[in-house]
Parts: sequence; structure tokens; C-alpha cells
Amino acid sequence: MELTLMIDRKVIKNYSFDKDDVMIGRDKTCDVVIENVGISRKHTQLFRNGGVWTLIDLSENGTYVRGQRIAQFNLNDGDEFWMGKFSCVFREPSQAASFRPAKMQEHDNIEGTILVDQRAMEKIAKERSSSLAGYITFPRPDGKIETFTILKTATWMGTEKTCDFRGAGFGVLPRHVLILRDTTSFVLFNLGKWKPAKVNRKNIAEHVLKEGDVVSWMGRDFTFHVGAPKF
Repeated sequence: MELTLMIDRKVIKNYSFDKDDVMIGRDKTCDVVIENVGISRKHTQLFRNGGVWTLIDLSENGTYVRGQRIAQFNLNDGDEFWMGKFSCVFREPSQAASFRPAKMQEHDNIEGTILVDQRAMEKIAKERSSSLAGYITFPRPDGKIETFTILKTATWMGTEKTCDFRGAGFGVLPRHVLILRDTTSFVLFNLGKWKPAKVNRKNIAEHVLKEGDVVSWMGRDFTFHVGAPKF
């Protein structure tokens, strides 16, 4: 997979990656480091699930594709995504060779982007969708146990209304904690500096969830289970 980082349509650097997970942000540990105050410490993540590359926004200021702010977006070869005044052009030569290009389309911030056939993308995504199952149980205020089945690629905890689990208070980000579901595992990431989630009462930055792990966040305990829930 290749990325071209640009500002004002001028190329800053070209990157080539031979791995399934790429992080972009201001933090020096990121794969693509952008030293700018408008970029979050961990701003955007790309990961490969089968033959599909997915873009996930982890930031406060947003990640944009074709003029629209996205939470999650499946990338096509040639797509461009924006983070503030910076943009990245995504290239996946193997993907381009695997699909038949559709007609050229005009977009506000994209010049000459080739879009792959949408039906082909939907078919391949369905065929390669993860068979891995998992769910979370947690007590409700009335004492009953609630079950949340993890069906999406990204499960979020934060202040944003679209999050699966909501929290509030000083230092809590719109997207504060991420549980990422891929083909082999469920991985929890702490994205907020303050009030992070703990796993089994321990502070973690990243953790592969296992059966019975207890995720504690904002005074609530969530127990992770592998497999389909039993009702």
C-alpha cells in the first residue's frame, strides 16, 4: 500500500507500507508523522481486512473524503482523504489490478480519481467479511445484564452521539476508546489521554481482548466474551 502526503497540492513525502495497519498523526510513534497543531496525536488509522483497506477517523477535527466527514470509509485505489490542510492519496496497485475501473468522476477535492465498480467492492467485502464473533455484557441501572453484540468493524466509546457507549466529562473525547474488530481478533485502543479505559483494572494503550476481560470506563464495567451471545 502506498500513501502520498500533500499540502496545498504539493507533495511532502511518498510512503510505501508492507503491513496491515498504518497510523497517521502528530505522535512520533505514528507511521506517518504530521507535526501540525491541527492534527491529533493519533488522527487517522488505515487497516486491511482481507482485500479491503478501511480508513477510520480517530480525531477531534475530523477526516474527510470527497468533502464529507467520515467515521469509517472503505478506500478505493486512488482515493484522497483530508486532515485539515493536509491530504493523502491512497494507492493499492493490487487492488487496482483486481477490479474493473468505473467511469471517471468529478469531486470537489479530487482530480482524476478512479473509482472501482461499487458492486464489485460490495461483493468482495461480503465474501471476505469477518466470521469472528464477540459480544459485551454489562449491568443496567435496574440490575439486569445487557448484551451488546459486536457486529461492526469499529465500536466506539466517547461523547459523540454516534458512539455505541456514551460518556461525558472533562477530558473525554468525542471518540475516546476504540474496539477494532478484524478477521482474527478484537483490539482495544485508548485514544484519550485522560480517563482512559482499563482492562482488568490495568492501564493499557492497546490490548487484544480475550474471553472474560473486563473493560472499565467512566465508572462502568464491560465484560468481553468470544463467540455469539446465548439468549
